[in-house]
Amino acid sequence: MTLRIAGNPADARRPSGKVKAVAEYLDMARSHVRQLVDAGELEAHKVGKRGVRIYWDSVTDYQRRNARPVERAGRESAKPARRPSAVSMAADRAALASLKAAGCIKDDSS
Repeated sequence: MTLRIAGNPADARRPSGKVKAVAEYLDMARSHVRQLVDAGELEAHKVGKRGVRIYWDSVTDYQRRNARPVERAGRESAKPARRPSAVSMAADRAALASLKAAGCIKDDSS
């Protein structure tokens, strides 16, 4: 855990927030925020016996390190389109045949 002593004057100028506030900001559970602190992903300091405050600059650094590229409209997806399987194609043919037999679809093969 990378907790710092709250009385350190060098850290006094760094704004920090409660675990709850950081969890709401990052849209994740408080337990996950505490795990990130334990893993060293977020820098924090202790306040009193049990209080923990997380430095906001470490939150923005965490967001920058874990940013995912935004997919822009108009661009093709990174995943190629899946080809239909033989089973689904056979099922489609059977469904079309039953619709044609019922007279719901006209046969355009002539």
